[in-house]
Amino acid sequence: MAIKFIYPENNKKTSPYRIVSVGPKEAAGFLANLLREHQYIVQQGIEMKRQGSRGIDFRVIMQKNEQLQWSCTGVIARFGKKNGIVTNFTSAGFASKGLNALQGTYGYSRSQSLRTQQRMIEICAKACKIFDSKGGNYADIGVDVMVDKNGHIYVLEVNILPDHHLALYAKQRDLYLKQIAKPLLYANALSGFKKSN
Repeated sequence: MAIKFIYPENNKKTSPYRIVSVGPKEAAGFLANLLREHQYIVQQGIEMKRQGSRGIDFRVIMQKNEQLQWSCTGVIARFGKKNGIVTNFTSAGFASKGLNALQGTYGYSRSQSLRTQQRMIEICAKACKIFDSKGGNYADIGVDVMVDKNGHIYVLEVNILPDHHLALYAKQRDLYLKQIAKPLLYANALSGFKKSN
């Protein structure tokens, strides 16, 4: 049985990724050579759901509101390029509303899609509270999550400087405007400044 490694290639003239197959006995030595002098976090493998040949994940936009509490501004689905191993929509991929993707790609009913999206938000809210507990003043975070074929939700990455333009790629201008306004409303509430009549 061979073990397949897919990793970024330094010379990207031909392909951004290199694929190498090694036997089980050679795997430890191969990894030690590949990863020497660096520390890495190893993430468990997740079977990515696909729409045709495009992988899909979700960006959950978590922002603090005028009550200084975390709330979800929106959920956007990101579809990667065809046959890609990542869901970087800027590389020949696209974005859409999260609920539409759950219904269209996963075949969920509207109520099932709403429940799944709510579970995503609850998980992301817990992640945001962990950030709060570690110090710093975070108020605008993009959490990337994946829903596997069995409906299990995984946090992939937490972005403390999320790209607000993702909403525009998903043709959600109202969400974009809400997303860029919310940090200002939070900052105003944080300052204690009140409008006079």
